[in-house]
Amino acid sequence: MKEIIEEVFYAVIKLLIKNSYIKLENYFLDGTKIEANTNKYTFTWKKNVIRYDRKLDEKVRLHLKEIDRITAEENTIYQDADLEETGENAERITSEQVKSITEEIEKRLQDKVSEKDTNTDQNKAIHRKLKKALKEFKDDRVPRKERYEHDLEVFGERNSYSKTDHDATFMRMKEDHMLNGQLNPGYNVQIGTENTYIVGYTIPPNPTDTKTLILHLEHVEEQLGRLPHTVIADSGYGSEENYEYLKQHGCKSCVKYGTYHKEQTKKYQNTPFLADNMPYDPESDSYTCPNGKKLEHVGNCKYTTEASYQARRDIYRCANCGGCSYVE
Repeated sequence: MKEIIEEVFYAVIKLLIKNSYIKLENYFLDGTKIEANTNKYTFTWKKNVIRYDRKLDEKVRLHLKEIDRITAEENTIYQDADLEETGENAERITSEQVKSITEEIEKRLQDKVSEKDTNTDQNKAIHRKLKKALKEFKDDRVPRKERYEHDLEVFGERNSYSKTDHDATFMRMKEDHMLNGQLNPGYNVQIGTENTYIVGYTIPPNPTDTKTLILHLEHVEEQLGRLPHTVIADSGYGSEENYEYLKQHGCKSCVKYGTYHKEQTKKYQNTPFLADNMPYDPESDSYTCPNGKKLEHVGNCKYTTEASYQARRDIYRCANCGGCSYVE
């Protein structure tokens, strides 16, 4: 149904474009958060799932080493399973591997039962431990592994989801009348308009508008065959990555950067040691601080944003006091 609705919607938009009701000249983009009709206490967090999954991997590795020790086999399950050593960079164990390990434990248990000297105290002890290990793997290790893999698949690139509505992401809604800024399951609906018509819409998983602009425009281009001539949006969409995308795709823009409103305040303008408030000399590529000292360009550094965008900062340092300023 969702695909049919979208197909009909964009068919109508194409008809409006054909009849010049929409020209895709000035595209006004904004978003609104709509709370999902689901229990807000049914959330699942990606960081927790990853942490529990790693702990389970450690338990599996330690359990296998213990089984190999008590059975005193030359070809160990741990080595046969081809598991890396423990640590942060250890390869993640899959549910298929855990199932294979469970089958190997069951096979060893059957081998011990078929041995002639099963009545010895040593074999009885080994039999009990293998039986206990088999039960733990069947009842706990395998189901938990499958559950964690399912959770990670549902997450995708998101950091959370609701157990009763997998499409809903937990995000901070606007303050209510009691000023309670709580996390609730919802959708960050993005809508683009022109000439009072809704021209495009997307429902991305990102709770912040900064990461939604590129996804939204790519979807509009895919549906309509081209991008708008000019994109207008508020400061919530202002980022270096978004500006570069608009420039590369030949779109004009009227999008404030994130700190625009902050820079208009007296407190910001009266803070003398901010790089934006220091005099800049383009010839020597240096800033002059309120103490009359020059901050010279000494290099730059690269960093990766939350959206996986590679950004760069220029570093200026004062030779006298060692103070630094970072300019994007």
